[in-house]
Amino acid sequence: MRRIIRSAVFVTAAVSLTACGSIRESRVNPMNWFNYERQEERLTPEGALETAKDIRPLISQVADMRIERAPGGAIVRATGLPQTQGFHTAELIEVETETRGLLAFEFKVVPPRPGAPVGSAPSREITVGTFVSDIALQGITAIEVRGQDNLRRTRR
Repeated sequence: MRRIIRSAVFVTAAVSLTACGSIRESRVNPMNWFNYERQEERLTPEGALETAKDIRPLISQVADMRIERAPGGAIVRATGLPQTQGFHTAELIEVETETRGLLAFEFKVVPPRPGAPVGSAPSREITVGTFVSDIALQGITAIEVRGQDNLRRTRR
């Protein structure tokens, strides 16, 4: 009786081990669950990313600009004054310039819905900043932030 059970276990083990080659590459094996790499086609037309433009308007007025040293670079901080309250999602966007040694930013904001209250000047102020690395600052002699009506520039 024991020989029959041993034989049955041996035959079952032998049959199971012959299937190991196919299980090793199957999705049943947990070792393969996250190792599959697939190549997928992009459905984005060529040049689509290049044609996308930032449609946010420039802030009306750049009221203040400061450059603060930070480890590994500097923080360019600007305060803007829009026409009304409710402007949001402000950002300093780096723009290319023809002037050598000039790092230029545009102060972009998202406008509120029409009919926003004007309010006092301090209640409308928006402050935004961006980090510029030491590597990016090499060769830069002036930094400017542009608004719709004015710009602020500082030199080294």
